[in-house]
Amino acid sequence: MTGRSAAHSQAGPIRAAHLVGIGGSGMRALAEVLAGRGVRLTGSDASVSELDVARFLERGWKVARTHAADHVPADADCLLYSPAVPAENIERTTARTVGMPEFSYHEMVARLLAERTGIGIAGTHGKSTTTALVGWILSAAGKDPAVLCGAEWPMAAGARAGTSGLAGNGPFVVAECCEYRRHFLAMKPRIAAVLSVEPDHFDCYASFDETREAFREFLAGIPADGVVVLPAGAGIDADLKAAVRARVCHVALHSETTAEGSIPQENDRSSPDWAAGPVEIDGAGTRWSLWRRGVGEVSIRLPLPGLHNVSNALVAAAVAGEAGATLNEIAQGLATFPGLRRRFERLGEFAGRLLVDDYAHHPTEIAATIATARAHNPGRKLVVLFQPHQISRTRALFDDFAKALAQADQVVLFPIFAARERGGEEQAEVALALSNAVNSMGTAATFRASLDRPDFTLEDSTLPGDLVIAMGAGDIGRVHYAFIRRIQGDYPG
Repeated sequence: MTGRSAAHSQAGPIRAAHLVGIGGSGMRALAEVLAGRGVRLTGSDASVSELDVARFLERGWKVARTHAADHVPADADCLLYSPAVPAENIERTTARTVGMPEFSYHEMVARLLAERTGIGIAGTHGKSTTTALVGWILSAAGKDPAVLCGAEWPMAAGARAGTSGLAGNGPFVVAECCEYRRHFLAMKPRIAAVLSVEPDHFDCYASFDETREAFREFLAGIPADGVVVLPAGAGIDADLKAAVRARVCHVALHSETTAEGSIPQENDRSSPDWAAGPVEIDGAGTRWSLWRRGVGEVSIRLPLPGLHNVSNALVAAAVAGEAGATLNEIAQGLATFPGLRRRFERLGEFAGRLLVDDYAHHPTEIAATIATARAHNPGRKLVVLFQPHQISRTRALFDDFAKALAQADQVVLFPIFAARERGGEEQAEVALALSNAVNSMGTAATFRASLDRPDFTLEDSTLPGDLVIAMGAGDIGRVHYAFIRRIQGDYPG
């Protein structure tokens, strides 16, 4: 073993780390948490822009837009890599050659969760929003948590704007626990929530039974002295619950309880531990009552639209409550939550068109986003610009995608954002077929071969008064920003 290898074999605190694939939202959050703890960072990512590199440099991180052996600092204590970086990456092979420890993103998050009281948010939908809500509530309650979120804070978040991670000096670490490639099985949070269990990630799960088994293992891994928050009606059946060793905390919307009034009754044994009372639309948000068994009730004003966000907030409230937040602290935290980038993000009204940017890329999410748009914007024509995410997902859930999109008034389909898959002609062919399927259901749908002018512009395809939602997990949002720049010049977002 060389002297350098011997040095890297020593266990101890991480003082310097090299991140490969630093451009992804999860890796950025991890970098922000580590940097906030005083870790010196370097990184690389072939997909980041020059602007990103400049922003990283402002934070003191030297980031390269290429991958090379000499990017790995000789004094780094470890190399961290995103799930998209293969084992044969030159920087990873360099680290192995010199005996530098390698940790995947999820392995490092698991380590952070284990160092303090870990709080993990899992599920097919809503992880980023719920993780951010828990972190925001605990921060408002003075508990100073560390937070790793898969989405960025918006300008309204003040000093947090443009970030996804928060170092925190308190006793809690809050993180998303993603089922992709069973990564969440490395994570053993003491407080956990599973928001939903549905078919997804068809590039790594051959069947829904495999997906369910992964969630079953995750639930079984929560320690017996921990707690698992489970919402009603989320695909979490008795078989999955049977795997849980920890205490189960049940939560439910009013419509999912047997309560006759606004909240369950204390002596109703069938009622949940936490419940949200009837929901009223209040401008861009909602109002409802939050009830906790044995504690009481508090009025909630949530500045997020949609029933799905009420459900996310209810789970977040229960998780924060298990971490020691009071009902009043929860209510205050929810009332000031600034939202997240690309989660029904209202960009404003430009040339008479109300523009919303949203991350929805699964049929359930699309249906929820469309229902939310209609409930909070009655009378507006709803135009959805949809960029499917992954060929495997689009093919597997093709009929469900068509049914969900057909709930809009007008749909514009774009080639599939292939992400981790190989693209090719299928990206356009499958999207075109989806456009035809939506048309066959009576909703006007068109296919455009490119996001860029002159193939597509909002000026030619929409009208003043329309609510236009850019929807998908790829780069569909740039359609809105290009339109805004044409309307009023350079847009600060």
